[in-house]
Amino acid sequence: RNMNGRHSILICFLAQAFMVCNGQEAPLFLNPTFSDNLKHRTDFCPIHSLVESGTVMRRNALKDTNIQPALFRYQLNKETGAIDEINPGIGIKMLDELARRGQFQWRNSYGVIDSPNENQTWGELLMWTVDTYDLMSDWFLRTTERLADGVLFP
Repeated sequence: RNMNGRHSILICFLAQAFMVCNGQEAPLFLNPTFSDNLKHRTDFCPIHSLVESGTVMRRNALKDTNIQPALFRYQLNKETGAIDEINPGIGIKMLDELARRGQFQWRNSYGVIDSPNENQTWGELLMWTVDTYDLMSDWFLRTTERLADGVLFP
């Protein structure tokens, strides 16, 4: 009987430790913005093939997949550098809802990017982000040039 009590305490301790570790997810990728030769993209070709062949329904295509989005540093908690669980920004809330509906994960596989400096443009940042991550969790103006370059907007 005494061992059962010890096991219960151990289980409670482990459960609390797990919740603390997963409470405020910190970025997985902290590479400098505009770093060369970095690719944090998922190969969606096999998933696309399964959908096209009818093996997997489109609504289930991303189930159990880890998506690697980019978040701007200003979207994170200034003190911790992690996702603010009390008041996350709208981009984070939208990603959470997309993940819930699509049954995918993203909170343990995102990267952080900074706004462009005086020698960079927002267009350059957008194109670098598209080439480096699976998606961007913020908005950009929709222009014909960006559409022609293959940048898709919801």
